[in-house]
Amino acid sequence: MKIIMSTLKDQKEAKEIGEELVKQRLVACVNIIPKIRSIYWWQERINVDEEIMMICKTKDERVGEVMEVIKKLHSYGVPSIECIDVEEVDPHYLEWINKEVK
Repeated sequence: MKIIMSTLKDQKEAKEIGEELVKQRLVACVNIIPKIRSIYWWQERINVDEEIMMICKTKDERVGEVMEVIKKLHSYGVPSIECIDVEEVDPHYLEWINKEVK
């Protein structure tokens, strides 16, 4: 199982991308965490912004497709998209992920 995280500009964008990923059955679930604070270098200066965090749960073999959909629909020129390998997961939850992701 993999978790893919991305930060987005607002709730609307996160909802649109999350719904598209679930509709295409590329992910079993998307969690949207509102109002995180990001501090980062961009264009030679430090920026501090409020963003939205999206957490997606998927199968290993769907990671590339999930990342492509996020990139295609994301408003940032260089979106933050990270994939984390989940080493341990409840077997019943993993069964549900495998059932829902096509």
